[in-house]
Amino acid sequence: MLIRRTVLDEIGVLDEAFSPGYYEDDDLSVRISKAGYRQLVVHNSFIYHKGSENFSRKTSGELNLLMLRNHDYSKKKHGYDNLNAAIIIDAELQTAGNIRADGRKDFSLLEINCGSGNFLSHVKFVFPAARVFGTSALPLEIEHGVKNIPMSVYDPADDSFDLGAIITDMSNDKQNQFDYVLVRIIDYGTGAKNSPGFISPEEAKTKFASLVKTGGKLLYLTENE
Repeated sequence: MLIRRTVLDEIGVLDEAFSPGYYEDDDLSVRISKAGYRQLVVHNSFIYHKGSENFSRKTSGELNLLMLRNHDYSKKKHGYDNLNAAIIIDAELQTAGNIRADGRKDFSLLEINCGSGNFLSHVKFVFPAARVFGTSALPLEIEHGVKNIPMSVYDPADDSFDLGAIITDMSNDKQNQFDYVLVRIIDYGTGAKNSPGFISPEEAKTKFASLVKTGGKLLYLTENE
């Protein structure tokens, strides 16, 4: 992370409650977002991380407890699970690879339970001509999410599944249908079935099939601990 000194002076440095590590950088990013600053991701950067230098004397059990402790503290501090919101799961990356293998460049994609939009940002970087959209059941994920991707909050209890604000950005998809509709189910902690946007594969097919263009794909992506 490259951060202006003036920003650190305003929001404060790393929270020592996360010491010796895990989630302290995520916490810093959320605080920067709350302060109203813009954060940029350099997708084509190369970072060499010599892992475990800070934790070389800790056992795997101790590291797991530390991760769980800091994960819980982060959720309580910010009111949402920024790990679930930010992480790009393997199934998402596999989907991007399959789209590339299909030779697609100009396509539309909607991700349901998109978190903070990090995967959608990755798709837009890899496929600049793609039209990508996201929706989440958690307002804080959208509030602190990627700003250059059209995303909105949806109500899981709404059977009509109103896409809300992102519809106004779909000038090239007037039928409100997409080449790819991804349903992302993930929860590191309480179990996927307890997450607000949880829906079974069968329910997803019933609820979201109408959003898929003829010849398009509805994909159910899941990953947990």
